[in-house]
Amino acid sequence: QIVEELRDRILQLRFPHRVQSKEATPKAKRKMFGSSSPSKSPPVAGAQSALSDRPCLVVLHKPLEKLLIRYEKLPSDYRAPFILNLEHPPVSGPLTMVANRTASSTLASLSRYFYHQRWIWSVQSGLAPAVPITAVAQLLSTLTEVRLSEGFHFASSGDGIINMVLELPIQIDGSSESSSGREKHTCVVQYILFPPHSTSTKDSFSTDDDNDTEVEAIEADTELNLVTECWVEPQSGHVHSTAENWKHLDGLPYQKIPKALYPRDLACIATMLTFEYISQLCQNKEWVCPPSDTKATEDPDMGAGFRVHEIPFQFNLMKLLPRCQQVEMFFLMLAKG
Repeated sequence: QIVEELRDRILQLRFPHRVQSKEATPKAKRKMFGSSSPSKSPPVAGAQSALSDRPCLVVLHKPLEKLLIRYEKLPSDYRAPFILNLEHPPVSGPLTMVANRTASSTLASLSRYFYHQRWIWSVQSGLAPAVPITAVAQLLSTLTEVRLSEGFHFASSGDGIINMVLELPIQIDGSSESSSGREKHTCVVQYILFPPHSTSTKDSFSTDDDNDTEVEAIEADTELNLVTECWVEPQSGHVHSTAENWKHLDGLPYQKIPKALYPRDLACIATMLTFEYISQLCQNKEWVCPPSDTKATEDPDMGAGFRVHEIPFQFNLMKLLPRCQQVEMFFLMLAKG
């Protein structure tokens, strides 16, 4: 009973709200070293006591340290299927090299166990104005907020790679005894965000004498992509939960979980990029609106043989308008007496 009570109290811990004002920190430091007025101390304590709704600790039933997908470095080719060699090299050399080989072996085993889907989102090409890097950073931040609203939690980060984890309750089909017992079946879902990735759309054609020409061609024909992927632990049964933020996942088997996450990512990326392109077009009148192509974006094939999906940019003004601030205006008209 004491352990359960302690566990409940720990789970009730919440993070404090972040300080929004940039001038709060210098003022606080000056008060520490100077003679501060006692009447000004209580407001500072009250501000620190304000807590957010995000928990400090999340309890998972699965051993996440054994199931977590960790990348040692960024993939060299995002379009290639994720398959690592399971053959163990001879364990010799420095301890750091041995540790790296062990991590690679663990990732290779997990890549064959988890169900994997990857999306490569096209952000810019030579047919449209360049998107500022600040807009791309805001887009990644918004995708993170979308996952947090669905119940995902930060698991690890490194080299710009962010791993978020969600544990879903699973009900085994045709077995009501296990669901009513003490044993809980869960499914671990991992969502990974990679940093923006740029590739050249032209092959190099320069020689040793014209390296400057090669650099200019690469800069002029650079394609910027966002890469996201989902890893789902295979489990028999389907998601069973009444939580509101898991409503779009309820009743799905593990194979269909990535497909259920895709529409929200598509709506977020397409809407924000459409707005950004309109902003850029207003500044440069020479550019034209990119063509709207929905054949490869609305419902990409996510069958057993497809693991990597390239999603072209979709300029869709009609999806942006409902999310904008709307104003209703009335104009007086002349009436015939």
